[in-house]
Amino acid sequence: MDQETQYRIMPAREQDIRWAARLAEKVYHGLDVIPEATMMAWFHANPHGFSTFWYGDKPFGNFDILPLRPDAIRRFVEGTLLEREIDPGDLFSDTESGEIRDLHWESIILDPDFAGSRSRMMKMFVQAYPEILGRLCPLNQIEKVYAIAASKQGAGVLRRMGLSVVSEAEERLDGHPLYCGTMDGYRAAMERHFRSLRG
Repeated sequence: MDQETQYRIMPAREQDIRWAARLAEKVYHGLDVIPEATMMAWFHANPHGFSTFWYGDKPFGNFDILPLRPDAIRRFVEGTLLEREIDPGDLFSDTESGEIRDLHWESIILDPDFAGSRSRMMKMFVQAYPEILGRLCPLNQIEKVYAIAASKQGAGVLRRMGLSVVSEAEERLDGHPLYCGTMDGYRAAMERHFRSLRG
């Protein structure tokens, strides 16, 4: 197996969520750390938004996106609801996929101790993004995707994928800027990226 095919993005399992919770404790701080029990409750409410990044037979990163109900997304956008306060009842279940309109990109994280190519993994993630979201619901019904940036690297990924700031860090309880994007914005960002590669 060549090095390129060693990288995979797979739907998460329960044991992957537990592993991801330990990884988050290593990387995040303070209010940004989501307790394992909270992550497991979200996963059981709707597992389709959770993905694990693999190199060979070892996990080294994860991506979580939550299909929030309208009241929860409103409070989160207003900055009055912290991520760790999101209740599993705030998520649409997998049987309610037809009602999903807005998504919250809760986390993307790579193990800082991973010795492989982070850029290769991120390239794969960016290209697989529509397929990953499509596990939750049809892409054509997604109106907005929200995310907070807890690091400069995270902000760079969000901008690269067509999201832009809609509220500043000082306006929010979590102390991070809020980004928002659409599927059309993602596609336009990808077109600009590939155009720049062609020169």
